[in-house]
Amino acid sequence: MSGSSNPRKDLTELEGQTNKLIRKQFVEQLTFLDSRTTAKQELISDLQEFFKKRSEIEATYASSLERLAERMSSKRSQTQKKEPTTTAELLNGLLNETRTLGRERHQLSERVSAEMGARLDSLNKDLQFIHRRVKDITQTCHDDLSRSYKDMVEDLKFYQATCQQAADSEDKLQKTIQKGKLLQPKEDLNQLRASIRKKVKEQSDREAKASELARKMRSKRTVVRNKYVLAVTAANAATQRYFNAELMDILEALDYDFHDGLDRMVRAYVDADQASLDSEKECLERLIGCSESLSFDTDKYKLVEESSSVFIPPPKFRHFFHPSDKVSRYIPQEHTENDLVEVASEVDQLVAQIEEEEKTLQFVQETLAQQKLESEGVKLSDDPATPKQSTLDRKQAGARQGSHHRTSSSGGVGSLNKDNLSFYLDVFQRIRVAQASLNRLESRRDLLRKALHEQETRKMSDDSYALPKLFEGDLVEYVQTTNVAIPVIVSSCIKHIEQFGLTVEGVFRVPGPQALIDELKEGFERGEDPLSSNPQSRDINAVASVMKEYFRRLKSPLFPESMYKSLVSCGRISDMEMRASALTRQLRSIQDEVREVMEFLFRFLKRVSQHHLVTKMTSSNLAVVFGPTLTRSPPGSEEFALSASPCINTVMQTCIDYCDKIFEEIEEEREERNNENDGNVQDNVSDDGYAPSDGGSDYSGWTAAFLVVSLSHSRTLVM
Repeated sequence: MSGSSNPRKDLTELEGQTNKLIRKQFVEQLTFLDSRTTAKQELISDLQEFFKKRSEIEATYASSLERLAERMSSKRSQTQKKEPTTTAELLNGLLNETRTLGRERHQLSERVSAEMGARLDSLNKDLQFIHRRVKDITQTCHDDLSRSYKDMVEDLKFYQATCQQAADSEDKLQKTIQKGKLLQPKEDLNQLRASIRKKVKEQSDREAKASELARKMRSKRTVVRNKYVLAVTAANAATQRYFNAELMDILEALDYDFHDGLDRMVRAYVDADQASLDSEKECLERLIGCSESLSFDTDKYKLVEESSSVFIPPPKFRHFFHPSDKVSRYIPQEHTENDLVEVASEVDQLVAQIEEEEKTLQFVQETLAQQKLESEGVKLSDDPATPKQSTLDRKQAGARQGSHHRTSSSGGVGSLNKDNLSFYLDVFQRIRVAQASLNRLESRRDLLRKALHEQETRKMSDDSYALPKLFEGDLVEYVQTTNVAIPVIVSSCIKHIEQFGLTVEGVFRVPGPQALIDELKEGFERGEDPLSSNPQSRDINAVASVMKEYFRRLKSPLFPESMYKSLVSCGRISDMEMRASALTRQLRSIQDEVREVMEFLFRFLKRVSQHHLVTKMTSSNLAVVFGPTLTRSPPGSEEFALSASPCINTVMQTCIDYCDKIFEEIEEEREERNNENDGNVQDNVSDDGYAPSDGGSDYSGWTAAFLVVSLSHSRTLVM
């Protein structure tokens, strides 16, 4: 229970708390609302100024970009001719994207200037209106609290006055009681005189009246005290609610829609800027496309094509034999075999030297690439770089013994270390010199080998068994003569590629060394298997090139010329299942010997395509390689063949992907037909002992079915 012994002091303290402290807070709250609104108005003003300046900057930047693009384009059109190289296309792409970026920045400037200004003006007007209303509401709350405080003070005053009256009545009662005690008679009242009895009775009446008055004042004091307690409780509750809840609500009302308005404004700005950034990102992606299209090989071929007279190799030197010399070839002598051994040894030494130099060259390239990244500010995580660098320094030092000149290794961002670059070029030069020497030695070695081989061949008896030709030969004749279903050149090359080539990137796409290709061709043509001995030393690309050349140079291609246009029609069928079915009908008419080789080849190519993550040779890529190898257009249809090459590639891809289904269906139909022929052979034999041919009816059947499929897709076919 709170209170003090000085009611006047309590009243003064309460009036001071309500009049001085709380009312002072009310005034400060209104001042705070004004200052808060002023701060928000200043923020809006600063934002308006920011977006105005930003719009001006974007406009200036856009104009500068457009002027730059126009100036560079004008300069190139006046001083330079158009170049077909990818590097020239890169600059053209930069200029085009600069123009696009300038236009986007102009649009961003206009949107920022117009939309952001309008949004901020509207936000400022709403802010002023809300401030006036919230200030009025706050003042109303203050007035309501002030009335509560005033009622509480009035109740306190009334309570104190009532308490004073109650205290006075109690004092009067006590005095009356004390006075009555003095008049209390010691004898029996009936024995007293009448005057004394009258006084005693009057005193008793006064005590009763004083007691009643004291009781009423105590009751009144209780009522007034309760009223005062309720007033204090209500005032405290109203004060706590105002300061803990209503005041926060007032602040929230003061900021109503301000943050949301700023959020909408910022989002509108972000949308505008994001649209510009998206366009800029598209520009950068197109530039990256130009950058990724940079190709030395493409530029090299284009430049060589434009200056063909500079880069075309001169004609081969002819042999000028003396008229009196009747021999026009190399004749082996006694020392030829020794010469071949010496030359082969020198070739092996040079090959080993070149391999070592190429490893060094690759290492220097990696070191230069790391230094390039470091100069660009890219942090490398390869800790072993330090010992590699020291090894390279030792190689450089060994290569420069006796040299008194050192190239400066300093450079700007992105520059290469000149010492390392010079060392790289030195190694490159040594490799080129060694390659030239190796080429000359290999040509001598190959000539000596060929001469010795021809000498051995001439020593063979004239009645020796002669195999049919492989290259430019007839596949059916070879199979029937040798009684081998799959030619050795095909089975051996496929076996070798499956063993060593399924981890080689670009197999069938990268050509092999011509000298090794010729050597393998000669071995196969002699009936040998050159891949059976020391297979690991054979270049996988040379083996793949030999197999491709065999199929390409067949007298009749694997897919007959008469079937070319039908294959093109199959390639134009969009549905893969129907295309496979059409191909199945086509392949029925091919000879069994050819179809077995075809099945063997396509099943192998499907296995190769399953390793495309390593070899990069998908079924589509393999189809592009083998399309022109396995087919040949009829004479005089070159233009048609050029336009039909995509369809041929599609047919090859279908044969690879659906080879299991295609050849299994053909084999099942073949077995069914054989079973039917075996059951009806006696009924079909004519008087002369021969069964009539059903080739015409079978051919008519699949041709009609194929025409139905083709006509059903005629709207999608383009001849």
